[in-house]
Amino acid sequence: MAPKRKKDKAGYFDNEEMLNMLKERNALKEQEQTKENLLLLKRVENKIGLNLFRISERMMHRPNFCNYDSTTKSEMISDAVFNCLKASDRYDVNYPNPFGYFTQITWNAFILNIKAMQKRTEKIVVINHLDNLCDDPSENNPNNSD
Repeated sequence: MAPKRKKDKAGYFDNEEMLNMLKERNALKEQEQTKENLLLLKRVENKIGLNLFRISERMMHRPNFCNYDSTTKSEMISDAVFNCLKASDRYDVNYPNPFGYFTQITWNAFILNIKAMQKRTEKIVVINHLDNLCDDPSENNPNNSD
């Protein structure tokens, strides 16, 4: 009987493949910066970035995050990918689960983005409330005949 193949989950990546890409990127960064090495480094970093984008994009389909508008979603995804790229340099390649590491970073980036958005919304509500308090009620009253 043939061995079972792993089912590909749409939008995710293989941990071993990602781990190998991270190791390859680290090795290329340590080597001499020739034109060929820079081209290889760029290709590997593009693949890593695509995998990080997939994590963020798929996590956006979770019930926790699916009801936000498209601009908020794209902002959250871009913040998460940026945070993952910054953290990818600090990733310990001896740890065999890059998916878990980057998923947690993505989750934290989404939560921070939501908290920041709530603060902005609260400020807008307070400003609108203060504007309404400062309005002269006699100016808005059509029955006022001066």
